[in-house]
Amino acid sequence: MHRSHRLTALTLLVVAGCSGGTGTGGTPLPPNPALRSEGARTAGGEADAFAAALLLSTGIPADRMGRASLSMTDTALRAKLIAMSVSHLQASGLTAGNGAGQMGSALVRRLAAEPGAPVDRNGNGTNLDEVLAIHYDHIAQTAGGVLPSVLRPILFPWQDGSADFASRADPTSPSEPTKPGQTGRIDMAQVGHAMLARLMLGSAMLRENPDPKIESIPDRQILALLLLHQVVAMEETLFTNLFMDGAVLTGLRFPTDYDPAQRKLWVPQAIDVSEDPKVPGLVTAYSIRDRSSNLEALASLMRVGGELSFLASDENPDEGVREVFRGRPFGPLPKTLGEEKGGGDNQIITWDDGPSRILKLQCAGCHDSNYKPEPGLFAADSYDNVHKGSRNARPGSKTPIITRGDPSKSVLYYILLKDPPFPFVQMPAGSTMPKRDTDVIKKWIEDGARNTVAGPPRIGIDLAETMFKNFVAMHVGPKGEMFERHDGESPVPFTNPVATGAALQALASLSHLAGEISDWKDVLEQVAGFAHDNLTNAKGEVVRSFDIANGTASGTADLLGHARMTAGLLAASRVLGSASLAARAEALAKRLITGFFDPGRATFRSEVGVAGARYTPVVVASVVDALREMAEASIVGAVVTLEGFMKALVPVMVFSELSGTGEILGDGIPDTDSNGIREPALAGGEFGRAPVFTGEIKDGVHAPPADAVITWSKHIQPLFRASCGRCHMNGSSQGDGYLLDTPALLRKTINANNPMAMIVPGDPDNSYLYRKLVDRRPAFGVQMPEQQPPLAEHGKALVRRWILEGATRR
Repeated sequence: MHRSHRLTALTLLVVAGCSGGTGTGGTPLPPNPALRSEGARTAGGEADAFAAALLLSTGIPADRMGRASLSMTDTALRAKLIAMSVSHLQASGLTAGNGAGQMGSALVRRLAAEPGAPVDRNGNGTNLDEVLAIHYDHIAQTAGGVLPSVLRPILFPWQDGSADFASRADPTSPSEPTKPGQTGRIDMAQVGHAMLARLMLGSAMLRENPDPKIESIPDRQILALLLLHQVVAMEETLFTNLFMDGAVLTGLRFPTDYDPAQRKLWVPQAIDVSEDPKVPGLVTAYSIRDRSSNLEALASLMRVGGELSFLASDENPDEGVREVFRGRPFGPLPKTLGEEKGGGDNQIITWDDGPSRILKLQCAGCHDSNYKPEPGLFAADSYDNVHKGSRNARPGSKTPIITRGDPSKSVLYYILLKDPPFPFVQMPAGSTMPKRDTDVIKKWIEDGARNTVAGPPRIGIDLAETMFKNFVAMHVGPKGEMFERHDGESPVPFTNPVATGAALQALASLSHLAGEISDWKDVLEQVAGFAHDNLTNAKGEVVRSFDIANGTASGTADLLGHARMTAGLLAASRVLGSASLAARAEALAKRLITGFFDPGRATFRSEVGVAGARYTPVVVASVVDALREMAEASIVGAVVTLEGFMKALVPVMVFSELSGTGEILGDGIPDTDSNGIREPALAGGEFGRAPVFTGEIKDGVHAPPADAVITWSKHIQPLFRASCGRCHMNGSSQGDGYLLDTPALLRKTINANNPMAMIVPGDPDNSYLYRKLVDRRPAFGVQMPEQQPPLAEHGKALVRRWILEGATRR
């Protein structure tokens, strides 16, 4: 790490000359009349998914077992894609401000509660901003540089954001924030995409022998650590705040003990974020927007767990990257802060801090694992034996020997009390344990009854294991069928290739955790076999959806579904070594090129046999992932197809590029270096646009397919949330307790005097819910939404079509 790498403002610099131009004049490239970007929307973490896919396809991240690689032949194109990805992640993660702030992350809150943490110096009511500032200084010192003067790092990306700058950019410091887009909402699949992209770039920048294009980025170590810091903060905040218990958001305090069969907890699909109006960037609360467990979101996070746990493991050959995730520089604040008296006394008691001595001294005489006369008794001579509890517990006993975090649900706490409540018997037998000792045991249980203070969570491993357990418990059936959604009550009996392909890729990323996750391979073989038999055929075709309840498939997959399934099956066949899976995946791969790809235009169609396309970042990312897996499998045409597709998209895939990549701000030439990328001042918007990936690209005219169906998760639930959620969702049950959170709840008739069923599948005219939306004077009550404009005709038509098609839960 070089101290000479210093900068006073984060200028989003990438390699000069990466764009292939001279940066001194030139004739702008004529815009492609067919390919065009739409508006100034950037689709949050979806665009990060594209950055991750591009970085993987260019071979930037360190190689690892179980991951496909690809080597581009066009080195100029490769350099350009790297530059675009770096610019996007710098802007989206560190300067644009399009996301929930880092200040309120669980990591910063934990550091702020440590003894010696700084006090509130600016009188804004919190010391979180002071802690974050010192934490970032610590990161910069570790990197041997200085922090940029303009830094707006995010914690979670907004589901939708804006690329428009909020004010005029200074040519010497083009890092103005962007205008708020659709703020206040995060999508958990996009959170996974954002984490993966930051892992790919951050770990690449910290490698001992980084790519020369990455090496020449000023202060790359600081940039790398800031991106990886976001990943660590995201992971800890996820475990601390964002698990769903069926009613409210909660934390998963002890992921190593997590058993979904005992306590069903899951990560919901979408979450609303509240920020402090007086302290910009300070998250104060999270609330539910969509409570369901979504297979695609779960797969996204599981894949991150696989990649992150590898980078932090001994299997990662790069020691520098490993050590970053083992506490430096993301651990406790520097000891020099000890003279201040902020924070609080949060000293965690571990087994060796007292419980070991107390229990061995006062209990092990009778409760020793080798004590022969009473071999069935509880053993108190080791940490593991204490947690195992009594080997002859009474049948039906519901109180375990220890419940981490809760003494009131722990037998060990009660039996050490003087005169414990019935049916507990005081121990040690014939004597009373001193109160100071029982207080230590109580505090130990409250702190999690830990063996060591190996701060939560275990980097990557807990995320991978928890998501895997959720996956098996809530989304996998006995035959390997994968339910695309679980509404908290039961799984929705449909699956699709988009979510299934993502799940296969995620499972393949866990190959190095086979020792930690014992049934990993069995599950992958089972779900890959189901996908092989039910979602694909020997011709290389992929179905659009599969009804698990009836065992029937419908439609033909679009580009996204086909690409995801191709990538998923190729990844599964690669790590499992399955010839049958490899043959089927090769058939899918060939159809991706022959059926979807137009070699004359070097673009993909959204549907086979349909002209035109609509590309979101996640669509293009999925295609890139599929082509990368195809190249690893030596399938002819993969590399040339990828390079042709990327060349076609380059002029419209980002909004702009900034000074340092060949562009000169404000020189009056829309595209100074003639590489197809416009300068921000002329790329649209009042003050220009950031160098981030576009939210949508259109090629010609794309019409939705005729066999598209109206679904609860994609169409009806978002409609009801926008129009009815204030009164009938998330526990706000006005109107006699009527709720619309799930299809099962909205079917329940509340008024006993109403003879009409709320929903009659196939018959909207006799469905009371529909009549309440369309009739000015319904049979009972008033038209809904109450005291608001009636539902728009488009919304009414969606509800009608949904009921006509069976009002399914999918």
